[in-house]
Amino acid sequence: MTSPLYNASIPVLQQMLRAMSDVLKKAEEHATQKNIDPNALLQARLFPDMFPLVRQVQIAADFSKGIASRLAGAEVPSWPDTEVSFADLQALIAKALAHIGSFKPEQFDSSESREIVLRPGTPKEKKLTASAYLLHYGLPQFFFHVTTTYAILRHNGVEVATRASVAARFRVTVDGGSICLDLLGASSTLTKCLLPCAVNYTVDPLRAFDVGLMMAAMQRERSIAGRLIQCTSATNLRAPSPVVRVGQQSTQSSRSVHNHKAVV
Repeated sequence: MTSPLYNASIPVLQQMLRAMSDVLKKAEEHATQKNIDPNALLQARLFPDMFPLVRQVQIAADFSKGIASRLAGAEVPSWPDTEVSFADLQALIAKALAHIGSFKPEQFDSSESREIVLRPGTPKEKKLTASAYLLHYGLPQFFFHVTTTYAILRHNGVEVATRASVAARFRVTVDGGSICLDLLGASSTLTKCLLPCAVNYTVDPLRAFDVGLMMAAMQRERSIAGRLIQCTSATNLRAPSPVVRVGQQSTQSSRSVHNHKAVV
């Protein structure tokens, strides 16, 4: 059986890095079509005291390699932050994808008992269990910088839909009167829990600093679940049910979620 932490990390990182790559492609195309200096986007910020787009992508890539390496018990590689163009950022994302894709599921078999030490030997040293590191630090930080990349580009007029920055597909089933939202292909409860939360987080990045709070918020906000479910009646759902995409919504689906506890 594949480690839950592998399922909750590597596929998630790969999905979001590829989505970020697609968003950056649209940004470069936008600059070309509108005759905009690419540096205007690359150095754009949401606020003067925040990092520019280039740095947001660099940090997202850093977290992806750090998460994968630490959970696998490997050394975290050091990469120079020298990117200055869209081509450089695409190369960085490709390098990050190659790095995290090099790890095998079996390398994560003992990850749940592994202790993660951040900033070792400094006054800010912090020791975390692998699951705490992933769920309460690594993924929230990673999602924040991926989402901020998207937000900077949307703020500057790049036309890219939220669903393009998530690119996940979900399946709906009914189990004992509960509506379950599953990522297609997910093989662990942890992954099925995280990915709907990732969608919620991408829509509202401010919830990312505490994954637990984010999960609770998603259960409360039935409109999020409503957008993931397309059905006429919860009682008519059968497994396997049709694939739906983020952004789809129906009035009846919202009523269905209202009457059933969403299991995420």
